[in-house]
Amino acid sequence: MPRDPKLFIAAPVWSALLSELHRRTEGRHESGAFLLGTKADDHREAQQVVYYDQFDPRAYSSGVVILHADSFGPLWNLCRARNISVVADIHVHPRQAWQSEADRQNPMIARAGHLALIVPWFARPCRCRRSVFSNTAAITSGAT
Repeated sequence: MPRDPKLFIAAPVWSALLSELHRRTEGRHESGAFLLGTKADDHREAQQVVYYDQFDPRAYSSGVVILHADSFGPLWNLCRARNISVVADIHVHPRQAWQSEADRQNPMIARAGHLALIVPWFARPCRCRRSVFSNTAAITSGAT
């Protein structure tokens, strides 16, 4: 039986990612990104981030994340050119982190074992001493 994948991301990359996801929400719609890096067995390391609207300027126009099919060709080309893979995707919800029916029916990467992270509160910065995002991001893995 395969083990659950583990995602590693450096704290500065995670912090910058959350900050940029929050900025891209404009306080009124979802935003998201692909985490790019390396995979080996159940170990995934996110090293780079590309935001959905870099591939599709309309990605957030409905209020929820919708990435159109013609955006994936440039994503795969980028991965090939940099010799990296999509190790996870991430998007924000306006309130709690949970997998909506739309998320379940329309995964960004529909492959067994793919990691999809959902961050609550539009990734709004925490006014506490320690970030709560590390404890509240919902992580979903495709069925095996």
